[in-house]
This record gives sequence, C-alpha cells and structure tokens, in this order.
Amino acid sequence: MKGCKSVPTPIITTLKFTASAGKPFDNPSLYRSIVGSLQYATFTRPDIAFSVNKCVKRILRYLVRTTHHGLIFHPSTNLRLYAFSNSDWGFDLDDRRSTCG
Repeated sequence: MKGCKSVPTPIITTLKFTASAGKPFDNPSLYRSIVGSLQYATFTRPDIAFSVNKCVKRILRYLVRTTHHGLIFHPSTNLRLYAFSNSDWGFDLDDRRSTCG
C-alpha cells in the first residue's frame, strides 16, 4: 500500500456486505496478518474498529491519510473514555444482527 491514494473515511457508509459477495483473497495468510495488525491498531484508533473486518484495503488507505490521528496513553494520567454508538439492525444482510452490540 506504499504510495497509495489516501481516502477521507475508513469505510463507504452506503456499501452493503454479504458473506457470499466478492471473490476470495489470493493469499489468506497475508490477509489474516493484515487484519490482525489492524485489530491491534484499534486499541489506539477506535475510529477504525467497525470497518477493520469489513473493508481492509480501504482502511489501509484511510490510515495513510490520517497518520497524525490517534490516542496517546500516559501511565500517570487518570484516563476516562466516553463513547457513543448507534445500532443498525438491518445493516448486516446475512443475519440482521446489530453491528455495534
């Protein structure tokens, strides 16, 4: 992904994913390695948590654009995190489960 064109968002919001759409990745080991690295990145980049397992190539292009974003943790800081979420019961076309728990 070196030298790729960056994108402003981690995922296309109008895109609908299904388990049967698309073609399998050529190198499953490389794909698993990339996804594992991105899952680790979600600890300090919560903005990519949802899209990590949905849209790997786009999330890599988004990270290229936003290398200056992220959370910094200091051991002596009293840490308080606040998060807000909106469920979407109809987004997952395979099982209609909530996308955010």
